[in-house]
Amino acid sequence: MNHHHKATTESPIRYSLLFDDCERHTIEVVAWFPTEGATSIELLLPVWTPGSYLVREYSKNIESMTVVDAATGVPLPFGKSSKNTWKLETPNVPLVQVTYRLYCRELKQWRDIATSLRVKHEATPTVRLAANYHELVDSPILMGVLDISPFEVGGKQHYFANALGEGLWDYAKLIGDISKIVAHEQRFWGVVPYDSYWFLNIASESGGGLEHDNNTVLMSSRWVMKRPTLYTDFLGLVSHEFFHTWNIRRLRPCALVKYDYSAEQYFKELWIAEGITSYYDDLFLVQTKILSQGDYLAGLSKVILGVQNNAGRLVQPLADSSMDAWIKFYRPDENSNNSRVSYYAKGSIVALLLDCEIKRNTEGRNCLRDVMLRLWNEYLVTGYSLDDFERITSEIAGTELVEWFEKSIRSASELDYAPFLEWYGLQFSSAIKATDSTETRRDSSMSAWLGCETVIADGRLMVKRVPRGTPADLAGLNVDDELISIDDYRVLSDLEDRLTCYQSGSRAKIQIARRGKLMRLDLQFASKPEDRWSLEVIPEPTEAQKRNLQNWIDG
Repeated sequence: MNHHHKATTESPIRYSLLFDDCERHTIEVVAWFPTEGATSIELLLPVWTPGSYLVREYSKNIESMTVVDAATGVPLPFGKSSKNTWKLETPNVPLVQVTYRLYCRELKQWRDIATSLRVKHEATPTVRLAANYHELVDSPILMGVLDISPFEVGGKQHYFANALGEGLWDYAKLIGDISKIVAHEQRFWGVVPYDSYWFLNIASESGGGLEHDNNTVLMSSRWVMKRPTLYTDFLGLVSHEFFHTWNIRRLRPCALVKYDYSAEQYFKELWIAEGITSYYDDLFLVQTKILSQGDYLAGLSKVILGVQNNAGRLVQPLADSSMDAWIKFYRPDENSNNSRVSYYAKGSIVALLLDCEIKRNTEGRNCLRDVMLRLWNEYLVTGYSLDDFERITSEIAGTELVEWFEKSIRSASELDYAPFLEWYGLQFSSAIKATDSTETRRDSSMSAWLGCETVIADGRLMVKRVPRGTPADLAGLNVDDELISIDDYRVLSDLEDRLTCYQSGSRAKIQIARRGKLMRLDLQFASKPEDRWSLEVIPEPTEAQKRNLQNWIDG
């Protein structure tokens, strides 16, 4: 909880966490707030966490609360003044004690503590200090039976703390690879802004992470180190979250220089914070030789495929996707791919193309890194705007890029890959190679494609998603329609087999039930779009193209 009156260094705010009812997933929080002579104070609990742009309403997890004079134990009047604030009456009360129970499911018993908060005394490791409220809420605390591996990079101490590792992790290999990433990113930025850093991992069979100033929380599978693909994906996550140590945690858009924990903060630069970070995360893996060039291009191809197969890319501009993160990105529905674009995925591809655009205009002398370093040097204190970013990029590129930004960021236009392909000597090829049989190629191009996603629920074949422009969309199918028959023959789990009986361009009548009403629709099948977004090196690149590609891959 935050307290609206600033505490002095002589009267710090203190919290004590009691774990006497772990079986019910609750903890008791006892907090002491100095009133500094105020007759009333307000306590505030955040509604969102920086880095995760969704109002999550943390106050809903508070089950009960008591407020007393810390010196006498006499109860004090208090009440809620909004969904996440409490007003306390504190006449002639120098110190208030607030006790509340908090519901927070935890995964296991706890023995160890992993957090970037400083230890007050070596003899009392459970007592930690935060310089202010911002540091407190920015310092997650991982407790459990933990594997903790310390390692040093760039003269700074780092720790990898793993919950639920269960003996399945090769920490020597893991720390070796993470050390390469850390060293590479320290060199990229040229400055190390933390005293020590913690990687807090929970092997919870899920994915994702959240960045903080001096630590990051990661989620993964216990099988990460047993499956090569999972492992490289995990290292990509490590690379991504660690890059945020600079980009968004310290170098922020103007709107985030001061956090408002009570409400949404809107800004257009989220694609810079997340998209550019997403561009560099896997690029650093290939530059540190963790990924091969072939694997890197294959992964990049999947991202491009995802962007190009998303109808929302022609509806929502990248700048708007940043503004709408609060209401759209974390609340996807069946129409999301038709109406919005990911500032992660498209943002990373725009960063890729922009990096190349700068190189092309400067004959390889400058790149996107130079833009990020200029932002760091000039806007670390005040924060930057999208206009600032675009102006600096044009200066670094030595040419005015207004039209480029207008097309790639401020409007929902198709991206132009041609300059990128030409610079690096790359091309897009179909995923179906010439070595495949003629029959395979014919079947792929001629077989019928419906284009909607379906799921069997309670013995019914239900339409789950209808991407725009597909045969299903053009025929008028809706989400939650029940698909009953094709040309009067019942269809259920055999849908894919049934579609092989039709060819692209052929017509059929489908019967559906929509909210109980039977309907017949005319449908014309099409062929499934080919994956023509697979990146490969052209057969005979020029020496300049070879050099450009090598410089990019080597970093």
